[in-house]
Amino acid sequence: MMYNVKLNCDHCNVVQKEYNQLVYSFNQERGNIKDSTKEKKIFFGVLYFAEKEEIQRIFRAHKFETVPYMAVSSMNLKRDANLETFL
Repeated sequence: MMYNVKLNCDHCNVVQKEYNQLVYSFNQERGNIKDSTKEKKIFFGVLYFAEKEEIQRIFRAHKFETVPYMAVSSMNLKRDANLETFL
């Protein structure tokens, strides 16, 4: 996940372009359709601080004071669907 201020933020665009290239390259190599039942599932996403109050609470709860901020989480299918604990 990448955390940013808002869509088309000048400061964040440099990193977001690199992030978009990473996602594109990964999908070209592994493919979106490939049967990956034996592999860990992977998703990419971007959350924008300015988008929703719920996202702003997540930023504040994790004390994100700089952006862009990148986070990864290991695959754990038994994890609660509680976004506040995602990291």
